[in-house]
Order: sequence, then C-alpha cells, then structure tokens
Amino acid sequence: MSNVLTIPHKLPTLNEYIQVERTNRFMAAKLKSDAQNTIAHYTQQLDMDPAGTYDLYLEWTTTDQRTDSDNIYFAVKFILDAVVAGGKLKGDSPKYIRHISHQRYRGKQDKVVVRFVSAS
Repeated sequence: MSNVLTIPHKLPTLNEYIQVERTNRFMAAKLKSDAQNTIAHYTQQLDMDPAGTYDLYLEWTTTDQRTDSDNIYFAVKFILDAVVAGGKLKGDSPKYIRHISHQRYRGKQDKVVVRFVSAS
C-alpha cells in the first residue's frame, strides 16, 4: 500500500464533459459517475490518513498531444471526488488538499499517476 494512485485510463476532458452536458445533463452526470467508478477501482491501493493534509503531484501521460493541458487537467475533479467517495480522504477542500501540481508527458498509453505527499 502507498500514497500513489495509478489510473491506467484516459479520463474525460473538460471539452468532452461540456459537450455531453450541453446535450443532456443526465448523460453528463453518468459520464462523471462512470469516470469516478473507474477511478474508484484503483483507490484501493491508497494507504493514507483520511484526515491528513496533502500536496498532490499529478503526472499525466497522454497519447494525443493535440488536446490542451488545462482541458486534460480538469479530470482532477473526478479523481478527487472518487478518492473522497472511497473514504481515502475526508474532503477535497484546502483543509485536506494544500497544493496541486501537474506534469504532462507523451507516452504510448494514457494514464495518470497521483502522488499524495503529506503536508503536515
């Protein structure tokens, strides 16, 4: 067990979410729920104090370099909501998440590696 969460999937981008939401808000809720359920499967590997305060370091590996980074980084919302829903964190407010840092890399498989570093 560790404080590293690895998600070997492509997560929805902001533009994808907005497009679905403009079509049907219920489909957007399902998109968010499906993404969180995918992420929740991987949160089992986390072993951390749910009441702790953390700095997050996210490494995004993408196969498509045409999508803007901020569009991809939007998925941190789904990641944090899944971690909270899984009971690994009490919340995603500044009381529990102090800093969030993003790095983006090109690779052969889409994935996200999230490091939760204790800030206390």
